[in-house]
Amino acid sequence: MRLLNTSTLNLHEFFDDQIPSYAILSHIWGDEEVTLQDLEKEESKERAGYAKITGCCALALSNGWEWLWIDTCCTDKTSSAELSEAINSMYRWYRDSEVCYAYLSDCFLPLGKISDVDFCKSRWFTRGWTLQELLAPSTVIFYDRNWCEIGTRSSLTPQISFVTGISSQDMADPQSASIAAKMSWASKRQTSRVEDMAYSLLGVFDLTMPLLYGEGHNAFKRLQYELIGVRSDDESIFAWKLHDPRPRGMLAPCPAAFADSGDIVTFVNLDPLTRPPRVTGKLLVMNGISPVRGPTEDVKTSLVTLNCARQANINESLGIRLVPGVHGYYMRADPGTLLECESPRNTNQPTQPGFYNNSLEIWLNQPYAKVSNFTPHRFHIHLPLLQQGFRLSGKFLSDCGHLWPLNGCWQATFSITRAVGVMMFIGDTGENFLLILAIRDNLPSVDVIVPYETLTPSLEEIATRYRDKHYGNIRGVDELLKPLQGKNNVLVTLRKKLLKGKRTNVVDVSIRQDKTTSIEVIAREEKDCNSQNPGRLSRL
Repeated sequence: MRLLNTSTLNLHEFFDDQIPSYAILSHIWGDEEVTLQDLEKEESKERAGYAKITGCCALALSNGWEWLWIDTCCTDKTSSAELSEAINSMYRWYRDSEVCYAYLSDCFLPLGKISDVDFCKSRWFTRGWTLQELLAPSTVIFYDRNWCEIGTRSSLTPQISFVTGISSQDMADPQSASIAAKMSWASKRQTSRVEDMAYSLLGVFDLTMPLLYGEGHNAFKRLQYELIGVRSDDESIFAWKLHDPRPRGMLAPCPAAFADSGDIVTFVNLDPLTRPPRVTGKLLVMNGISPVRGPTEDVKTSLVTLNCARQANINESLGIRLVPGVHGYYMRADPGTLLECESPRNTNQPTQPGFYNNSLEIWLNQPYAKVSNFTPHRFHIHLPLLQQGFRLSGKFLSDCGHLWPLNGCWQATFSITRAVGVMMFIGDTGENFLLILAIRDNLPSVDVIVPYETLTPSLEEIATRYRDKHYGNIRGVDELLKPLQGKNNVLVTLRKKLLKGKRTNVVDVSIRQDKTTSIEVIAREEKDCNSQNPGRLSRL
């Protein structure tokens, strides 16, 4: 650990038991910070960051502290090994400090006292790294931009609790809080880099793990894997909500999903048959599964109860509804809902026969899904088959979508994910098929259903069943050739293009007069083209 001498501003390195008593600084980074390499440069003394260092050193020295730790200049951030060690050790360094000075550069005491509103509006409360800097030290003292004391963590507990959502009890003993509650404390905080949203929580959960900058949102997934491994008795890690209708895996995409989980507490399972969840690869195996009625008779739905509850309703366990997903493994059916239900886990009621013999394999992470927000999609549909003896006889587009004719073509827009559009075509010879336009994991896709029995089901039912059954494929289909009932094939292609400055999915639907596969069609076209242009290289 490298410490700054408060008298000389010289750096010294200490190891393990040699580390002396020290003060520590908590702050948010500005544009003119002074790094370890800049500290001895003369020109660095003109930076705002240097004034922050000297001001903190003067404060620490006035309180009798010879040594001080400041993250900007006491860690060599050009060394990935040292940076990794510092991040994994940071909670402990703040915990072992004698006093933490929290410097609020955007607060000012004009009359010797700051208002509660101005204090709570400080950016210091919005940053990811300052969460552990608030919780870990034994003493935290807040200062304004002129190093005038605002108050201590103890004296300002009501204001801090209001702005952070951390109860006074949890602030005094943060390690006793549930995983969901701790996640909620970070739900409204931000970091400059995506990975730091996970790395800044390592100390809060008493974890260490390798840092892999560049992994993006995968860092938060790794954090949850680690938590399941060391805290398998706390199932509140699955007690999150997300306003997204798509089925998902059991892992939350980000801390923001726990914004409504601050009042969740865990309890000790009273039933001796309880087995903690276990991870097998990308799957989570949980027992205590109960079948429940689904939205329709053909949808198999199950309920898994967790060993956690809302603090105001401790006798009702939280539960999650599951539906079959990709490759037959289960997924969370409605990420926007946490159910409250009775469970033998938190009561002395006898367990129903077979309750703990029922187990399911559930996706941990939503397969192939993107964390990014859904982007509305536009389709431009060319229909050469209308000049080949076919006609459009029906159409349906699910909610939040539009389908309309324009200049001899059709246009469609999808405003939500999992949207499905259906267009029915019938030929002069009686051949018929359905064209499916769909969005899967924010990717456009096309499909063809042959043949279509016109009596039942309706196009709306087709769209609903297609959405529920096929959702979650690895990639959207962008080209296919399918045989119809007679001698014809239907060829559908989908290409992304920029039309009039807008990203558009261009769909072309045509009829082929033979029974060749799509790869054979391409090969034949290549052969014809190469025969006319002998010097041209084939793409096959």
